[in-house]
Amino acid sequence: MLPSGEIALDLRSGSTVRLDWEAWSALDLPKAVALDAEQAEALALAEGKFRVRRKALDLLANREHSSWELRQKLRQRFQDAEAIGECLTLLEERGYLSDERFARCFLESRIANQDHGPYRLLAELQQRGIARELAESLLREYDSPHLWLEKAERAKERILRRGKTVNPQSLWSKLHQQGFSKETISTALRDLPQPEP
Repeated sequence: MLPSGEIALDLRSGSTVRLDWEAWSALDLPKAVALDAEQAEALALAEGKFRVRRKALDLLANREHSSWELRQKLRQRFQDAEAIGECLTLLEERGYLSDERFARCFLESRIANQDHGPYRLLAELQQRGIARELAESLLREYDSPHLWLEKAERAKERILRRGKTVNPQSLWSKLHQQGFSKETISTALRDLPQPEP
């Protein structure tokens, strides 16, 4: 057994197969005996699933992912859709992968570091495969007109600091693109002439 907890099997062909203990135990293969074709195929399949799972865990060790994001990244590296599906199910069951946890972390980071409105955050979550109902539910936890107004005013100041001449219509449009509601934009731009609807 390797320090990583993996088992390395040296085959007579000269190749090495790596598995985790759980996968090796499930195979129940004889030791020090030549494998028949069916056993060799089972070993190869188990190794493929192990590689998918190991890569998924490596990706999750770097940051949270939504299940959709992780599936996309695994599909870029592996062809076995069944192994990817099984891996994601296992990771969700064991609590390593959670769309809700990913969405919470994503929102906390975006709200702390960027001046975007709730509609943009909702769209960004959906682009990452988060169900609309879950995204809306989590955004309701941040449902504070004061928060969104403060962010809209900071976004407005940032736009105005760029030094370009900005008319109220284009400022309105830029804030709308940042995901703020009409009411929030109107309040943030109360000192400027309002554009016609």
